[in-house]
Amino acid sequence: MKVAVTGGTGFVGTAVVEELLKAGHDVRVLVHERPARAGVPVKASLFEAASLDAAFAGVEGVVHLVAIRRGAPEDFERTVQMARNVVDAAKRAGARRFLLMSANGADAASTPYFRAKLAMERAVSESGLAWTIFRPSYVAADEPGGFDHEFAQIVDKAPILPSFAGGRFEIQPIARSDVALAFAHALERDVAVGKTYVLVGRERFTWNDYLRKLAALRGKPKKPIVRVPGAAIVALATLAGRAFPASPDELRMLMQGSVGEPEPAARELGLPLEPWERAVAGLRKP
Repeated sequence: MKVAVTGGTGFVGTAVVEELLKAGHDVRVLVHERPARAGVPVKASLFEAASLDAAFAGVEGVVHLVAIRRGAPEDFERTVQMARNVVDAAKRAGARRFLLMSANGADAASTPYFRAKLAMERAVSESGLAWTIFRPSYVAADEPGGFDHEFAQIVDKAPILPSFAGGRFEIQPIARSDVALAFAHALERDVAVGKTYVLVGRERFTWNDYLRKLAALRGKPKKPIVRVPGAAIVALATLAGRAFPASPDELRMLMQGSVGEPEPAARELGLPLEPWERAVAGLRKP
């Protein structure tokens, strides 16, 4: 299948592109500034219809992965408009499949990020295309740009392990390789059409459990866990701005937790659901 991928140069996108290529698809990666590591790079603007039409000419499937994690309200609205433009271009191109990367918790609409994701979902589900939407939890991998790598730096540098809001909220990370497989398999399986899948692993950790596991991987198992009030850490992130590793809204979303039922996606899309420690094995200190 000829497939166009937006966001194919990012942390998740590179893995998705590689998995699509393994499956034998002809992959075009829309690029703006960052070069594509794999696939055929096609320079395009997601705000210009003519540019998108040229990039999508002859494609049968579109995978839309573009998103931002932090920004002003107008920045998130731009991401929504980009999704709408990509949907419209896919329809004009006659694409028969459309896959969207959303986020677990989007239906809570509790932050600009979640509200933007929910608006993107609506644009896709109302498009008339044969769509599939994915809502991944935290994506586990050992490379820079991911959740685990960022918190590994905190574990390394901070004198304590920060237990936000008591550390009892739960997360359910999913391996990046499983997310990539979900996209590749959904393109080829009719059962995925019209479905919204939560993508989570089988292991559910409290935040304190996660910190202990990550500290052990980094060779710092004896670092103390210290409770940090949720309001205090959000205030610190607000004051520090870009100097802080997470935005206030990212912290609020983290403290809401991110869990779900793994089996529907695993069963229908053939996902092995790799254990977290295997997914982040490269973070282990000798």
